[in-house]
Amino acid sequence: MLERFHLYRRFALFIGTFEPRKNIPSIIEAYSAIADQVEHDLVLAGSPGWLTGPIKQALAASPVRDRIHYLGFVSNEEKSALYHLADLFVYPSFYEGFGFPPLEALAAGTPVITSHNSSLPEVVGEWATLIDPYNVGELALVMQELLQHPSIVTEKIKNQLITTYSWHRTAEQTLEVLESVA
Repeated sequence: MLERFHLYRRFALFIGTFEPRKNIPSIIEAYSAIADQVEHDLVLAGSPGWLTGPIKQALAASPVRDRIHYLGFVSNEEKSALYHLADLFVYPSFYEGFGFPPLEALAAGTPVITSHNSSLPEVVGEWATLIDPYNVGELALVMQELLQHPSIVTEKIKNQLITTYSWHRTAEQTLEVLESVA
């Protein structure tokens, strides 16, 4: 997988649709600020969405553009491998309805930085590091800290994720709601 994508260094990862609410220019700006202090590259993967101009501008303007890898669309198999290979998953979204990518990263054992807004704190709980998505300086500091001093997603945390977000539990909760309105 690393050879396929020409990834020869350890890396921080973002996976998601490229659109304004994902806050990708802030990821690029924060990474650019710390790149000379970390050994990691930055990998951005996902399909183009709408209004991608600011993302392209941020990539072009980055002084460390050669250390930022845009992969475009990745298959589910490739996405799973990238989650497992990354040292950090960065997802400072301005808004999420649910937020599957941070959960997928955590389930793969990858530490996560995500936003303290919308559904994300409820979804990732205490398992991720929460930041203000409007504060690029904070994002840069937390990225640097977690890349230089990695946190561990333990088996206990993975098991908590599986228990919390199992299909069985979802079915039980759905049945409870249906029975309460019947």
